[in-house]
Amino acid sequence: MLVVRNSASPRWPPLCILSLLLLLALLPLKASGVLRTEVNPEDLIGDAGADGPIKKVPLFNQSPYRLVVYRVLKTDDGAEELRILTSSEGVVPGAHVSSRVGIVGTVMMVQELPDPETGKCVQADCQKSAQFEIPQGLDPEVIVLPNLQVTVQDATIIAQQKAQEALQHCHDANDNLEDCLLQATTASLKHWNAEWRFHEYALKYLGAQVEDYVCNDDDDYDDEPMSTSPPLTTFSWESGDYIAHPVDVLHARPSSQIHVLHDFIEPEECRAVQEAAVPGLRRALVVDDQTGGAKLSQERKAWEAAITIPWHVESRHHPLTTLSRRVYDYTNYVMHLNITEHGQEPLKSIQYHGKERYHHYQQTGMNQEEEESPDQYLHHCDGPCRGGQHKVPDRVATMVMYCETATRGGHTHFRNAGVHVQPKAGMAVFFSYVDPQSMQVDTGFTEHSGCPVLEGHKHIVTQWVRLGVDKANPWDSYDALGNKKETTTTKTETIEMQQDVQGQPEEEPTTRQETQQEEHAQPEKETMVLLQQQQ
Repeated sequence: MLVVRNSASPRWPPLCILSLLLLLALLPLKASGVLRTEVNPEDLIGDAGADGPIKKVPLFNQSPYRLVVYRVLKTDDGAEELRILTSSEGVVPGAHVSSRVGIVGTVMMVQELPDPETGKCVQADCQKSAQFEIPQGLDPEVIVLPNLQVTVQDATIIAQQKAQEALQHCHDANDNLEDCLLQATTASLKHWNAEWRFHEYALKYLGAQVEDYVCNDDDDYDDEPMSTSPPLTTFSWESGDYIAHPVDVLHARPSSQIHVLHDFIEPEECRAVQEAAVPGLRRALVVDDQTGGAKLSQERKAWEAAITIPWHVESRHHPLTTLSRRVYDYTNYVMHLNITEHGQEPLKSIQYHGKERYHHYQQTGMNQEEEESPDQYLHHCDGPCRGGQHKVPDRVATMVMYCETATRGGHTHFRNAGVHVQPKAGMAVFFSYVDPQSMQVDTGFTEHSGCPVLEGHKHIVTQWVRLGVDKANPWDSYDALGNKKETTTTKTETIEMQQDVQGQPEEEPTTRQETQQEEHAQPEKETMVLLQQQQ
């Protein structure tokens, strides 16, 4: 509830007034870059190579020219030496490049590059260029204007200037300072909220169109299949079994992360999952919006089975426990939430078939149209992705591991994030949808789809990770709204109690086949709980 104080009310602290002013000033600055395209920092080459503070300076190319960026060095004899800071492709019109290329107080230069296909420039002599200097400000950015004039501005300084203008306006109007700032901030928030909504709609519409294109892997097209998006950064992560896994970060925001991990799942682990899945394999279902029940749907065509992890034999290095431990270790490495395996959903083995495979499954009662259409999973979120605060026991992250990839199709696409993944056997995609600091939920960047499998077979292993569950409060002890069910012993609790007993040295563990037979006995009930908790 918004309470407007009258003139007799206590004055706001100066810090609050300053915060309002800065918010008022920064809103248009943040919104101005919504549709800018960012060039992969890995495309940058060279090193600034001089002492002094290095700035991560963004450069926005609003000119019609393809540009190369240089640092201008002075030699001992006073001559100028140009050191290239961008790749041979340069910075295309409309692109945004950002990297540690700016030395405070030094001179930079942009120059037109010829088109790589025609070899021609917009200017006949290809000599169009401009120089600029990196300022001392806190947050500088460089904008190359259409006429190749360069303007260097500092977002912090501009924000301070706008805040001063707003403050001066309130003083000149002889208004109550508190009420004047409140009105100005309210008007600005209303305006930029409308702007954000428009950009969100436009980006999602464009994302849907792009998704149709990138998922099309038709033989009628000469183009190669869409490759994995270039990484923003890369690093190496060492798992508990002392194996280094290269990691590509494709998307990084506080409440949404998308990482590609290479060589994450071993062939032995894939075989163990596939073996354990055989008894419980069934068609995947979706929620029927009309009845609240479950149904087959073209939106999600796949075969799946739940895999109970035998944690009581983890000390024996069972491939399923080794794999699952690796998943939780990486989740905690990224999110620092100390999530354990207790009370979590079972591992999922999910299989997608190309249309040529459906003659094997005619006994399922599919009509001719279903038999000829490939498996796919249309755009969806694995957990809440419309903002707000995280609620127990909602999911916070997903790990998708690729055991087998399709001959054609079967890619993974995050349309709102502009991220595409061309899977390879052994690869994994990790994505989180909660800010572990503020517990704010993702606003749609992790919405994704599994592109149609046009030929071949795709086998993935998926672990959905929840926060707030444990042995006493497993995921299936909550209803679809997150309310605790009446006190009963859930299937997850029963399995964990059995494993606690079986983990004692004198006891032999229950066979995997027995566990899977128990899971297969109530497939629709378990599927409905999973589907309801995704809503």
